[in-house]
Amino acid sequence: MIKKIYTNNIKNSKFDDVLKRHFNFLLRRKYLSNRFWDWYDFLENAYYWDEMKVMDFQIEKLKNLVNYAYNNTDYFYNLFNEHGIIPKTMQTFSDFKKLPFSDRHLFMKEKKRLVSRAYDLTKCHYVRTSGTTGNPLVFYKPNECFDYELATIYHFWKRIGFNPCDKRFVINSDILPDKKPWIYGTGNYVRLSPNKINKERVELYFKIMKRYDAKYLHGYPSAVSLIAKVIRENKLIVPFKLKGVFLASEAIYQWQRDIISEVFDCRVFSHYGNTEGVALAGECEQSTYYHFSSFFSYVEIDDKTNEIIGTSFWNYANPFIRHRTNDIAKPFANNKRCNCGRNGLLVETVEGRQGDYLVSLKDEYLFPQTVSWITYGTETVKESQIIQHKDYSITFRYTPYNFVSRADLKKDLNHIRVRLLEMMGGPAKLEFEEKEYIDKTARGKVRWIQSEIAQERMENGIV
Repeated sequence: MIKKIYTNNIKNSKFDDVLKRHFNFLLRRKYLSNRFWDWYDFLENAYYWDEMKVMDFQIEKLKNLVNYAYNNTDYFYNLFNEHGIIPKTMQTFSDFKKLPFSDRHLFMKEKKRLVSRAYDLTKCHYVRTSGTTGNPLVFYKPNECFDYELATIYHFWKRIGFNPCDKRFVINSDILPDKKPWIYGTGNYVRLSPNKINKERVELYFKIMKRYDAKYLHGYPSAVSLIAKVIRENKLIVPFKLKGVFLASEAIYQWQRDIISEVFDCRVFSHYGNTEGVALAGECEQSTYYHFSSFFSYVEIDDKTNEIIGTSFWNYANPFIRHRTNDIAKPFANNKRCNCGRNGLLVETVEGRQGDYLVSLKDEYLFPQTVSWITYGTETVKESQIIQHKDYSITFRYTPYNFVSRADLKKDLNHIRVRLLEMMGGPAKLEFEEKEYIDKTARGKVRWIQSEIAQERMENGIV
């Protein structure tokens, strides 16, 4: 009854805004469970364990996961038998590295055989991701995975003073309506739309941000840096003081760090993760190097390509074992240690997810994470690439899975057409181009968005 009254009479009203603005902290238990707090407290000391203790923890997690996958999934049972692998005999990391790799394409092709027969799937989220590199993925993710992931991220943020109960501004995720491009979430934050960033929109956000009085900002590097540029170019005065800006979900350019730090006069802090939950890394107080969490997953860096390969310790519903992420890291030439003294794999930068802005017919900048929404829920496109030409026309290149029907593919392409034209804000010329392969960069990545308009403007310092 209470839920019905709230939905019909209060939700999204001005009174709802007041409730969430002033009493949001009362709702945090919905997101910050006992499991969250237990893991958050565990990490407090674990990051300073000696190397042998960390290795013992990891190998035990890997042994448990591999044995479970063998006994409870059709795919891993057959795979290990075909390769003569006996999970019970796995005792070392060398043994583990004999296991074959997986990737997004495998998960799409073998998704039914990769699901655990023993796991209660009603306790999972069915995750659909469009993929920032243009290759969609669907899988089951247990509820507890979100607790471990959030606790790990919040513990990264603690390194520059953030407390899990602190309020924050968030500029990411879906496009919100122009009439009200913000919402007060039930997790002690106010979320602002990353779309249509201009002087008027920034001034509106300033009013909301000053009223909400949070001390941390979290968002896409592309969106936050564009806001910073608008502030600087229009000589706007920031009417509040932040303690830190958290960036994630995209590769971060040095110019973005510089302008965000200059405009907001605070530490810019980045973390890396992926939807599959096979790797999490964050910076620290001492450097901008990425410290991978040794307790969230087991991470490897490919010796030849520097691709990040991860194994989740927590997903028993849909095990990810030696999963290729398509993200590229820049490791150090030697076993460099950070001055902070924490354990774990350390890399200089994560170079994946590099993409352009897409520019609408109204000259609005559409960010890679926002554009990825066009393929949300599709299951027929293996890889895709968006090429925007100087006349604003678009070529959508795609590689279909060879096991899908043409009828299903046609349906998904029409779905993509409708969303892309809606995002462009008018009847842009749109051409579909089916390819056997999508051209890769020198580092083996698909440059998902190539906008000749955005590229020219970035080179001229306009974006």
